[in-house]
Amino acid sequence: MPLKLILAAALLVGLLGAGPGGAGAEPAVRLEAAGGFDGYYRSGHWVPFVISLANQGDEVRAEVRLEWAAMGGNVAVAATPVELPTGSRKRIFMFAPISGSPPLVTAKVVAGAKTLAEAPVRLRAVQPGEMLVGVVTADPRSFEFLGLLRPGNRRLLPVRLSPADLPPKAAALRHLDLLAFGAVSTSDLSADQRAAVGRWVAEGGTVLLGGGPATARVLDGLPELAPVRPAGTVVLSELPALEAFARAPLRLSGPTVVGAGRPVDGALVLLEQDGLPLIVERQYGLGRAVFLALDPTLEAFRLWLPGWAGLWSAVLEPGGSPQAEAAAVDSGFGALVADIPSVRLPSPLLLGGFLLAYIVAVGPLTYLALWRVDRREWAWFTIPVLTVVFSAGAYLIAYEFKGGQVVVNSLTVVMVGPDGGASADAYFSVFSPTRRDYDVLVPGRPLPRVLGSGRLPADAPTRPVYIGEPGGFRDVVINAWDLETFGFREVELGQVGLEAEVVVSAEGLRARILNRTDADFSEGLLLVGDRAYRLGPMGRGESRTLNLGAAPGEPLAPLTSFQPTADGSLDWRRALAALITDPRLGRGGAWFIGWSADRPFPIGLDGGFVSQGLTAWVKPAAVRAEGPGTFELPAGFCRRELTAWEGRAVPVAWSAAGINLLDGTYYLRCQFPAGVIGARVEGLWLDYQGGAGGQQVTFQLFDWERRQWVFLGQPRAGRTEIQNPAQYVGPGGRVYLQIRVSGGAQLERLNFGLKAVTG
Repeated sequence: MPLKLILAAALLVGLLGAGPGGAGAEPAVRLEAAGGFDGYYRSGHWVPFVISLANQGDEVRAEVRLEWAAMGGNVAVAATPVELPTGSRKRIFMFAPISGSPPLVTAKVVAGAKTLAEAPVRLRAVQPGEMLVGVVTADPRSFEFLGLLRPGNRRLLPVRLSPADLPPKAAALRHLDLLAFGAVSTSDLSADQRAAVGRWVAEGGTVLLGGGPATARVLDGLPELAPVRPAGTVVLSELPALEAFARAPLRLSGPTVVGAGRPVDGALVLLEQDGLPLIVERQYGLGRAVFLALDPTLEAFRLWLPGWAGLWSAVLEPGGSPQAEAAAVDSGFGALVADIPSVRLPSPLLLGGFLLAYIVAVGPLTYLALWRVDRREWAWFTIPVLTVVFSAGAYLIAYEFKGGQVVVNSLTVVMVGPDGGASADAYFSVFSPTRRDYDVLVPGRPLPRVLGSGRLPADAPTRPVYIGEPGGFRDVVINAWDLETFGFREVELGQVGLEAEVVVSAEGLRARILNRTDADFSEGLLLVGDRAYRLGPMGRGESRTLNLGAAPGEPLAPLTSFQPTADGSLDWRRALAALITDPRLGRGGAWFIGWSADRPFPIGLDGGFVSQGLTAWVKPAAVRAEGPGTFELPAGFCRRELTAWEGRAVPVAWSAAGINLLDGTYYLRCQFPAGVIGARVEGLWLDYQGGAGGQQVTFQLFDWERRQWVFLGQPRAGRTEIQNPAQYVGPGGRVYLQIRVSGGAQLERLNFGLKAVTG
C-alpha cells in the first residue's frame, strides 16, 4: 500500500510538472517584440513596433498590447485584436504615441484577464545633435561608414532595416532624417509600405536609391518616386566626373558595374559622365528622391569617406529643422475643437441677473408680500418653495444653454500628395449631456490619440488605443455636460481630385486651381510665402485662374484675425492661424487651402449626435516654367530649411510668422521649385525683414564654383540684389546661406527670388 501511494504521488507530481504551469513547460504562445528603429525614436512621434507571434497550442483570440508609463504616472496602452490558429505564426506592426524620456515598453498577448506572453522593449531617444539614417539592405555592413561622418558637427546614426521592417505608416517614418535603399528589391515592399514611403517623401523626407548591378531591383517597386527608369548596366573602370564633383579621389579595385537609367519628366541630372547619368534628383512634394548610379554597398565606395562628405553636403543633406512633435500639433488643434458653445460658461450678465433675481425674490419681495397679508410665518414655507423653483429654473436654463444632445465638433486637415493620394489628420471633441461610456471609432486605419480636456473622470479606467480598421477607443467615460477631445492621425482617404499649379512665364505668374473633390469650398486660399490670395467659394468641379501679378495678395497676419461667429462655430480664419504654424507650410512655397463643412469620412459613435465642423483641403502647388523668355520668380516660392547650427544656436522650426534665433551660427538651405530648375540664372535677390530694434546679424552665401563662403555683411530690409548670381545657385536649385547672430534676432521675412531665362 505505501508503495502504491508513493507511485501515485510521483505520477501526480509528474502530471502537474508537465502541465501549463510546470517549471519546464514551454508556453503555447510566444512573443518577440522590437521597437523604434533599432531602438531609436524621437519623442512626441508615433513609434513603430514589430511584434512576432507563434502559437503551438489551441486557437487563441486575444489582444496584442503595448503598455508604458505615460506622463502623470498613468499606464498608456495601445492594442490590436489578433487571432492565432493552432500552429500559426504572425508578424504585425503596432504604433504608440510616446513622449518624453524613453520608457520601458512591455508587449503583451492578453486574452480576457490572462496574460499569455509578454516581452520588454527598450528604447533610446535621438538627441538634437544626431541624425537617424534608415538603411534598407541585405548586407548588415552596408552604410556603416555613414556613422563616421560628422556633417555640420552632427552625428549620423545608420540603422539597418530589412524590407519587412519598414513601417507601413508615414507618421512612423518621421523619426528618420534619410532613408536609403541598397541592393534590395523594393518590389518586396507591401502596398502600404510603398504608400508610406511616398507620403513621407511628399511631406519632406529624403530617400536615396542605390544603383549598381541591382539598379532594376531597387527602382522597380517605387516607380512613383524613382528619378529614373532602369535601362540596364554599364561597366566603368574610373569615375573622374564623380571625383571632380565630390572633390575627392576614388580608387576602384577594377571594372565596376554602374546602373544606367533614363531620367523621368521633371527629374534633374546633377552629374553625368559621357552622357551616363550618375546622380539624378527628383523633387516629390516637399521632399526628394535621389538616384545614385553606383552601388553604395561596394567596398570601394564604403571606404570613400572624403567623397561621401562632399556628396552629403551637395546632394544628400536632409533638412535639420526639427519636425513638430505630433503631440504638440495635436494639442493645438485639439484646443480649437474643444471650444464649442455647449461647454462655454454662461455670460456673467446672465449669472448675475439670475442670482440677483433669487436674492430679491427670497428677500425683500417675500418679506413685503407676507407683511402685506400679515402672514410672515409663511416664510417657513415660501422660501423653500422659491428655492426649489429657482433651482428648477437654473437646471432648465443650464439644460437649454448646454443642450441635451451629444455634440461632435471637428477639424480635419486633408493633405493631398503629388499623385493625388490623400490622408487626413482629424481632431474632434465629443460633448456628452450625461455621464456614459462611448465607443469612438474612425475608418481608414488611423493612429488615434486621446488629446484630453483635462476633465476625464478620476475613476475612469485606463482604456487602450485600438490600432486597426476601424481604429479608435472603446468604453471612454465622459462626465455629464463635459467633453473629451480626440486626434486621429493619417486617416487613409485614397485618391482625391485636387489640382494646384503655378505657371511662370515671361508674361508673369498664373495660378490654376481645380476642385474635383466631393466637397464644396466655402473659401479658397493660395498661400505664397507670407502672403495670401483669396479665390472665393469653389463648388465641386469648379476651377479658378488667378494672375498673381495683378492681385498683390494680402499679408497673412491680418487674415488670421477673426471675430467669433454668431453660432459659435469654428471659423476658418482661426483654423488658418493654427494651420500655418505647421512647419510644412512654414517652410515657404506655394500652397492651396480649400475650406469646407464636409467631413471626408464618417465617425462611429454610439447613439445619435449633432455634428459641426470644418475641413481644410491642403495641397502644395506645383510650379513650372512655360515658354521661352525671361521670367521672375518672386521671393516666397523658395522653400527654406535649416540644415545645421553651431555655437549656442539651437534647432528651430520655420513658420509663416517668421523665426526667432539665439546666439550662434545657422545654415539655411533654400530650395527652388523643380519646374524652374535648368533655366539659365540671370538674377538672384534676397528678400529680408528683421524684427524691431537693432539686431546683430550677418550673412554669407555659399559660392558653388569656388566651394567657399562669401561674406555679404549685415542685411538690409527689402530686396538686395546678389552679384554673379549663377555662382550661388547649386545642384538641384539650392542656395545656402550662413546666418551669424549675436544677441538674438527675430527674422520676420527671409527668402530668395530668382530671375532666369528659358528656351
